[in-house]
Amino acid sequence: MKNILKISLLLLCFNLFNSCSDDEVPSVVTTCVQDEIDTFKAQQNNCNNASVKAFTFKNTTVFAFQDGQCVSDGGTRVITAECNEFCYLGGLAGIVECQGEDFDNAELIEVLWEN
Repeated sequence: MKNILKISLLLLCFNLFNSCSDDEVPSVVTTCVQDEIDTFKAQQNNCNNASVKAFTFKNTTVFAFQDGQCVSDGGTRVITAECNEFCYLGGLAGIVECQGEDFDNAELIEVLWEN
């Protein structure tokens, strides 16, 4: 009886530690988005506060490429998983709306890269 209890406890601990592995979380990054990220990273490598983030916005997964501080009046280019332009935020005009809705309503999924 004690052996069964020990084995059960061991299996329970094993399942607890393995139930949240990163392998179970599907990546939202498509091949074309990864290519865009690689290019952006090379361009923004020496710029502070540049980032790429995945969001859910208007029931769509979008990717925001925020220029770093080495670009004055820089903004944030937002694309879809198919690499289609979705909108452009910030810049000289300080645009905050994306397709008629405030981008503050977007839900962050994941920070994919930041400098």
